[in-house]
Amino acid sequence: MSQEEKVLNSISTEIESHSHICEQASDVIRSTDTSAAQNDSQRHLLEFDALLTHIRWDVMPHLIPDSEILFLVQTWLEQLHRPAYIERANVNKVVNNG
Repeated sequence: MSQEEKVLNSISTEIESHSHICEQASDVIRSTDTSAAQNDSQRHLLEFDALLTHIRWDVMPHLIPDSEILFLVQTWLEQLHRPAYIERANVNKVVNNG
């Protein structure tokens, strides 16, 4: 295989991977229950929450085989996720108190 063919194959694989990731993200967002959201901001935070959960528990374990590094990355993602936890708790509190 020539160098040019290798580059074209690599680009094709990257585009397919990118498309697959975008499809997964779109599926996660579409399947997110945002009925409790009172506005667009809350809806976006719930979608963000769902995406981070998906990335943290479904995507990262496939990308990072080293368990120590995976733990560090998942811990970092948890720190990013904390504001969404708080917002989700507030949205659920409003729904439950009706």
